Amino acid sequence: MAVADVFSAITEDRPYRKGMPEEKVKAILQENAERGELSRLITDLLIANFDVVNAARDRASQEAGGRYFRAMAAAPSGNP
Repeated sequence: MAVADVFSAITEDRPYRKGMPEEKVKAILQENAERGELSRLITDLLIANFDVVNAARDRASQEAGGRYFRAMAAAPSGNP
């Protein structure tokens, strides 16, 4: 869970900043794993499958945003 949490936190666009580029994400994950703060095995698996995992994260984020905005539009007075 910790690897996924860090991955999503640094790759997702936020209102206050853009997501980090792939090479910076990989470097941060590797540094954390080397310090023992993240699982080396899970970090290596994520990095080896970066494109697939990042695409899945992006799709899930877009779907969640779509659900949120549809719910807001359907709510009376714009409040859920």
